[in-house]
Amino acid sequence: MDDGIIALQMYAPLLLPEPAMKSTETIASLLHALLSNQTALAEAINDLTDWVESTGSAEIAQSVRDRLKPLKSNEAVIGHCVKELMRG
Repeated sequence: MDDGIIALQMYAPLLLPEPAMKSTETIASLLHALLSNQTALAEAINDLTDWVESTGSAEIAQSVRDRLKPLKSNEAVIGHCVKELMRG
């Protein structure tokens, strides 16, 4: 099982106290902002990686891309969870 999913399952009860309505909205907004920041950083790193590769460092570029894969694979799970929180 993916580490991000395990962490989400482990900490989700702590993130959703009762009554959860206002807290859930705040948490959803926070997580949405963090996901947006994470996506922007990943895109910037990808741009830099393309530049590194164009300078002849393909091995380093591939290493960076490999390390970014968890961000991409967790993006959908995080996005789905944020949408669920926003629904209430």
